[in-house]
Formats: sequence, structure tokens, C-alpha cells
Amino acid sequence: MTKNLVQIIYLNGPSSSGKTTLAKQLQCVFEEPFLHIGIDKIIGWMPDKVNDWTGGKAPLGFSWKKGQDELGYPIQELQCGPYAQKIAETFREMVLVLAQMGHHMIIDDVSFGREQVEIWKSSLKDFQVLWVSVNAPLCVLEHREKERGNRMVGSARAQFHKVHKDVLYDLEIDTHHTSPEENAEKIKFLTKTICNHPKLHHHVSRIGIYGVAKEENKILLVIQEKGPYAGLFDLPGGKIEFGETVDQTLHREFLEETGMDFETMSQIDNFSICFEFSENEIYYMFHHIGLIYSVLNLRKADMFKSSMKYLWVDVRILSQEKVTPFVWELVKTNRL
Repeated sequence: MTKNLVQIIYLNGPSSSGKTTLAKQLQCVFEEPFLHIGIDKIIGWMPDKVNDWTGGKAPLGFSWKKGQDELGYPIQELQCGPYAQKIAETFREMVLVLAQMGHHMIIDDVSFGREQVEIWKSSLKDFQVLWVSVNAPLCVLEHREKERGNRMVGSARAQFHKVHKDVLYDLEIDTHHTSPEENAEKIKFLTKTICNHPKLHHHVSRIGIYGVAKEENKILLVIQEKGPYAGLFDLPGGKIEFGETVDQTLHREFLEETGMDFETMSQIDNFSICFEFSENEIYYMFHHIGLIYSVLNLRKADMFKSSMKYLWVDVRILSQEKVTPFVWELVKTNRL
């Protein structure tokens, strides 16, 4: 039996992203027996009366809350009462006990963003874990949701942008463009070649779209609060989500980060940089690709509130130690 470097495979993804199908395929391809443990299975142990999956209220357990996303589409957001929160904590504690007993596991979960995933990482810090993002284009998730018939319509859309927000993974899986068999083989290969040792690097690639908005000698910049650029001035923008065009990404990022939108955009350049950084004693080799656009005719969007601190900064006072590499590249080449 070939020994794996990884004891636990953590699959995180929105509803209908294909985690369960992938987990079953992984159980087939490994020689070692891997337990498939999912939050849905733990929820199945709860009394039916505690939860309400039909749209009604469930003060103690899990339920749905109707709402709208930023574009006005209907969504259903997951609500967790005190007993539901206790169940989520119990789920993590059960996984920890099984890990301590030496079991290999595939965790099938829906964690919302970096903060919740970091709780898992802290809990499993003493074990060898492969962190995997599972996703598909939003239109595909919504089609699957309707086809399955046992999912609340709107839950996939509500989770799509939140589940992977600011999370760093070892591997990102697209279940629409690649088959369960192909994805399982990718994961199997990685379990034999990497492990969560502080001196080893996780390789992360990120493609982002960024906008340059100017007023006379000033440029609109945001202040990054976390990640490899924490504390630095950066251009508004970010990662392309599944199914988005370049235009849609930049409009969404401007609305989310600054509460403003723009009328037109035109490409200035594209940049690429590789560098190392560490987070929670894990070392990453980060490959960052940025497509840089000039944006014109900014306007406030009343229904949006900025999620980041932003300000207009005089280009003449910018220095390399205060800005991200992409901003500095624009400064030193006089393109701001």
C-alpha cells in the first residue's frame, strides 16, 4: 500500500457544487479506506422539528432567509440558530477525534469564507490536510439546484460568492469542466507529493482584474486588510469568479470595495509576479497575474456600501513600501 502524505482531504464548496460525488469518487481511487464525513450527514441526525428547510423559521436549528443579492436576484441565505451552531462545533470535534485515532477522512463541508475555514485549519493544525476548493459556474450550480429538486432554489447563488471569499487552497476544482474521475486523480496525485509542513510551499495562482481611476494628480486606492498585501495601498479589483466576464468582475469589485461604479473601461497592461509569503505557519508561493484597466466616469451607487477603506491619494507621494507591486509598477513607469 503506497503511503499518502495527506491524512485528511477537506472539500469546501457551495450547494450543488459536486462535493459528494467527488468524495465518493475519491473513496474509489484510494487504496487506503477514507471515511466520507459531511455536514449534511450530521444534520440528518438532528430531530426534524429543529430545522425548517421550506422557508419557515427555526429559531434553534437551520433554516433559510429570503433575500436579494447585489444584482437584485432572489437568494436564500442559511440561518444557524444556537443548536445549529452547536452541531457545527460538534462536527469539527468529531473530525478531530477521528483524526487523532488515525482515520483517513474526506470532509464534505460548506464553510463561508476565510474566517470559517481558518477555524478548521486551527483545529486540524497537527494533521496533514489537503485543502480543496470545489466550485462550478453559477449558472451550472443553479441548473443543478433545480434539477435535484431537494434544494432550496436561491441557496447556491447566496453561497457562490461567499464560500471561497479570501480562502487560500492547495487546489481549486471545477466540477463543470472536468469530470469526477479527472478531479479525483488530481487530488490523489497531490496527496502523494505535498503535505502541510511549514517548510514546504503551497503553490497558489490568482488572476485578478484591477481598475485605475484618476482625478487630476490623485488615484483611487483601497487599503488591503489581510492576505499577502495587508496594510498596503492597492487598486480596486480582485479575482475573477466562475462564470464572470472581465467587465462583470471589475464592476462587481468596484461596487463591493468602494460603493462606486463606472461607465467605461479600457485595458492599460497586464502584470505578473511570483513571491513567497507565510500565513499561520504555512508557506505559500503566490503567482499573481493582474489585468489592469483604466476606468472613467465614476459614480456613487447608493444601494452599495464599501467593504474596504478607500481614499484618493496623490500619486507623487506614493512609495514602493506603501503600495502593492502592481501599483508600484504603474508608478515607476509613469502610467498613473
